[in-house]
Amino acid sequence: MGHATNWTNEEDVMLVESWVGVSNDPIKSSQQTGETFWERIFARFSSKMQKRYGDQAASHRTVTVVQNRRSSMNHDINKFVGCLAQVKAVPKSGYNEEDYITDALSTYRADHGKPFRFL
Repeated sequence: MGHATNWTNEEDVMLVESWVGVSNDPIKSSQQTGETFWERIFARFSSKMQKRYGDQAASHRTVTVVQNRRSSMNHDINKFVGCLAQVKAVPKSGYNEEDYITDALSTYRADHGKPFRFL
């Protein structure tokens, strides 16, 4: 097996998008094993990579590597989810989901001294 390469911000975003897409599937989300869940995330992620970088990129990562990367991102993702819950706890007239996300990004940066990089 070759030398592992660092994840780019773009790959991180594609992974989060893939995880969210599979997690929010109302038909299959609760009717699948953990192994199937991660295989579906990997398939979605690989498809995004292939569209962006070509055929060689599709095999650049493995299911296990994708799963481990998502696990390492979990701490920051949970912090962001907390920021989002915090800003949504005070409803604002005329706000939509995008507005709350923008406010949560600002709150995350203020609270943690760095931008949230997975969006």
